[in-house]
Amino acid sequence: MAINNKEGKKANRTKLQISTSRQLLAEEPLYQADEIRRYDLDWVRVLVVLMLIPFHAALIYLDDEPFYIKNGELSIIFDEPVSFLNSWGMQLLFVVAGAACWFSLKNARAGQFIKKKLLRLLLPLLFGILVIVPPMPYLALLNHSPYQGTYWDYYPHFFDFDPEDFKGYNGHFTPSHLWFVVFLFVLSLIALPLFSWFKKERGQQFISWLANLCEKPGVIFLGALPLLLTDGFPDLGDDTQNPLKCLVLMILGYVLMSNPRFQQALDRQKFLSLLLAIAASVTFIMIRQWGLSQPSFSLGSTIYDVVHDFNLWAIVLTLFGLGHSYFNNPGKAWQYLNEASYPVYILHLTIIVFIGFYVVQLEMILVLKFLMTVLGSFAATFGVYELVVRRSNLARRLLGMKLLQQHTK
Repeated sequence: MAINNKEGKKANRTKLQISTSRQLLAEEPLYQADEIRRYDLDWVRVLVVLMLIPFHAALIYLDDEPFYIKNGELSIIFDEPVSFLNSWGMQLLFVVAGAACWFSLKNARAGQFIKKKLLRLLLPLLFGILVIVPPMPYLALLNHSPYQGTYWDYYPHFFDFDPEDFKGYNGHFTPSHLWFVVFLFVLSLIALPLFSWFKKERGQQFISWLANLCEKPGVIFLGALPLLLTDGFPDLGDDTQNPLKCLVLMILGYVLMSNPRFQQALDRQKFLSLLLAIAASVTFIMIRQWGLSQPSFSLGSTIYDVVHDFNLWAIVLTLFGLGHSYFNNPGKAWQYLNEASYPVYILHLTIIVFIGFYVVQLEMILVLKFLMTVLGSFAATFGVYELVVRRSNLARRLLGMKLLQQHTK
């Protein structure tokens, strides 16, 4: 009888352990899956890269905004959409990049991390500066001046540096859109000691304390405060190229991935994040319409900065919350677009400028020219990717992709 009682108790304990294990698996399947891959973050990156094609095409037809190519007729109808997308699009990529750093460093040493960055960022940057970027300032020179020289006559002069024309709109040297790759490489190295510290005991204690704090309703929205502290730091171009703000965004992206309780807080407050993002976006547009963002109005500029940073952070939290709940799944579209996003980013602007150079010479209304530029750029960019880049190991290496042999493993 005693033996039967012992066996019964053992069986009950086994059942309890199995029941408890099943309960834990049922409660946290997403976070266990998250440690493998966050597909929703890949979708965020894809969304921003695809958005850049109509964004940059619009600059050809936008009044009061310099660009490589300009149409004869310009309009202000693109002003607000361009300004709004510019206020959060590229910054969002730095948050995703910070999150990617957490995944990269979870099971890798600092040396392996640096080697990966060298291959994925520095080699495409060098190739881009030598091959991808120079045609754009050359076409700008043809569009903005009487210059009629050949591309090969012009090419040596691309490397003439002029700080007054660092964006290359008058033919001088520029990193163009590859400024993002420069920032990403440099800021990743700068943030690496902090990321490594986060993995240590003291760093884990700090992350745990911060996660406990962010579990309280509304506290996670205070992540906008460190962004406000960066607003006095000088930009290296436009509002998107504040190195300190980009660094802070990377760190915030890393932190959001470092403890599942951050994501739990985002999941609980995702609809509140959405409402706040909508309200802040409307306020941001109204401030611009009222002219409060002008530097001459210091109080208005301060209000503009506060609304901009809060709106940026609210959009980040919304996309990380809604995306995790509804778009954290792979599929054929994800498999293709996720791999294509980086080379498409590197290639897209040169193709837009090339197509725009010829479209602006056509006799048709502005809206049709814009649509032709956008559709032609989508088709040509993905055509080059599919027919040239995706199938060639040399092109894949030069554009920061895995080689075909590695990719199939």
